[in-house]
Amino acid sequence: MITHTGRERRFEALVSGSPLLSYTIDPSGGAGQTTAQAFVGLKTTLTLTATNNTGNPVTLQSGRQGDQILITIPTPSGGFSEANSLTDDVNAVACQSLTAGFTAGQQSTGSPVFQVSPTSDQTLAPGSTIQVTFTVTVNNTLGSATLAITEYIGANTGAASIYVNKIPQALAVIAWFVPWNVGLNQPATLYWQSFGGTKVTVNGFNGPPQDFPVSGSPPYQDCVSVVMLRSWPQRTFQLTVSSNDGTQANGSATLTQQPQLITSFATIPASPSSPFSPTSSAQLTWSTLYAAAVYLTYPQGGTTSPVPANSFTPLTIYPGLDTVKNSPGIPPQIPPTAIYQLQAQGYSATAPTQSVSFQLGPMPVLWFKFLTNQSGSLSDVSFQLAGSWPNGAQLTQPGANWWQLVVSQPGGTMTTMNLGSGDPSNSPQIQYFNAAGASPGFTLSWVTANVTSMVLNPGGYQVPAADIANGSYAVNPSVTTTYVLTATGPNGTVNSSLPVTVSAAVLRRRGRR
Repeated sequence: MITHTGRERRFEALVSGSPLLSYTIDPSGGAGQTTAQAFVGLKTTLTLTATNNTGNPVTLQSGRQGDQILITIPTPSGGFSEANSLTDDVNAVACQSLTAGFTAGQQSTGSPVFQVSPTSDQTLAPGSTIQVTFTVTVNNTLGSATLAITEYIGANTGAASIYVNKIPQALAVIAWFVPWNVGLNQPATLYWQSFGGTKVTVNGFNGPPQDFPVSGSPPYQDCVSVVMLRSWPQRTFQLTVSSNDGTQANGSATLTQQPQLITSFATIPASPSSPFSPTSSAQLTWSTLYAAAVYLTYPQGGTTSPVPANSFTPLTIYPGLDTVKNSPGIPPQIPPTAIYQLQAQGYSATAPTQSVSFQLGPMPVLWFKFLTNQSGSLSDVSFQLAGSWPNGAQLTQPGANWWQLVVSQPGGTMTTMNLGSGDPSNSPQIQYFNAAGASPGFTLSWVTANVTSMVLNPGGYQVPAADIANGSYAVNPSVTTTYVLTATGPNGTVNSSLPVTVSAAVLRRRGRR
């Protein structure tokens, strides 16, 4: 991020380019306008909206040299005429951010410059906004005031202008919507300010016009909630302010329904190009605009669940588990990728969708062995995978003293392991490996088959040939240590045992069992 000193910023303001954000102001009397209207001599609240219309996320960084948006209010003390000034007392202007994560206020007492800054790093998704209000007493001179905006976001410096037309204290009504654009079934608020009348009539509802009596202090402000019918792509509401002598003045505001959009759908961490461990979790984040409902579909046509329109809290997922539990068949036919799909429904009949995917790696087998060794008699065949794998592992006994474990893997492959003396594949087997005893003395023992050489680690202990098939090794505990046997068969195939952890690191003695 490029930082700026005050001098650099003053210079850059003279050569500023286009800002990253788009700026509008209310009450404007029209959708997305850069010109507001305000009665002279009255206190009014102006709402500045900065919108990310770039189509890409925009990040504003916080900190002492962080990003900022500067708004300069014209005053006579700043060299502007009364007609081109907004107010005569800039210190009486109240400035407030309506958007979480941002702060707004006067740079210093007497300064016409107001600063909008992020309180922490903030990323605006496409279509997202920052809203700031200025409550100001407009001076008594008719005219038009120009509010200068200077934007410093990253390396970009941009300039924009918004305007306030100061209108007379005469019979009039100003109307605007917040927001101007909505999705299906999303409410908006129609606001208006009036002067010189006793009632305001609003026409545009699905029914007769509604009358609202004028009350309070000028400019008389009121509002009403509006929900568009599906058959209304756009609707203009006409407002009429009437006085006791029968004179009238008119205003209008237009509300538009927008098609729903998915502005982002991503994973944390980002979907890796290398195989993703099926035992690992990840997180999904997303943002949408104008969506009446948003749905997430899990891999393999799994559950379709309603989710919030925006994931303010990332959703934790388990790509491997979500994929295998929805895969058909026993054993399941597991695809190579886990695909999550997000769909937004709303005003448009065509629902946009986006997907993220994970290339799945194989499910590791932690161990496949006999659990019990009674004087050389092995029993209780069992196995353990690295994670949950519903219906993804099948244990069978194809023959006498021969057990076979078949693990279905992503992409349609299988991991096949054999155990028992009846195994015809002649593959090396570590049929049993365990630790017995208590501190300070433990004994590691094992039973193997079809093994020509074997190493115990740590330490690189080469197990003597006489001890390979059925042996043991004593250890003297001092610190916790994890032991692994690595066996090689006559065909060169290598097999490793389940790690066995004991509170020992120093090998003490060995003997044949």
